[in-house]
Amino acid sequence: MAAWFLGLFTSLTGWIVAYFTKRAAITAAAIAGFISITLAFGMTINSFIAGIQYAATSPLASTAGMVIPSNASYCLGAIIGGSLARWAYDGQVKILNHWAKF
Repeated sequence: MAAWFLGLFTSLTGWIVAYFTKRAAITAAAIAGFISITLAFGMTINSFIAGIQYAATSPLASTAGMVIPSNASYCLGAIIGGSLARWAYDGQVKILNHWAKF
């Protein structure tokens, strides 16, 4: 009887560890993906701003420098990355709801 309980406990523990390890890996991948998307959009917006500053006249660029904070490109990148992640999440929910009807 004790061997049966030990086997049951061991199998349940193995299943719980495997389940949470998989969830932790998926969560870590999602966080890494969001960070990479945020940095990519931040760098893109930063290059757009640099292009505008290069093409703009000197008084216009100095005025924009007084109004726009230095981390504006990364803030915009985080906003766009969050919107993209939400769009992907909503798309996945629609697909899952479609398949749940069958």
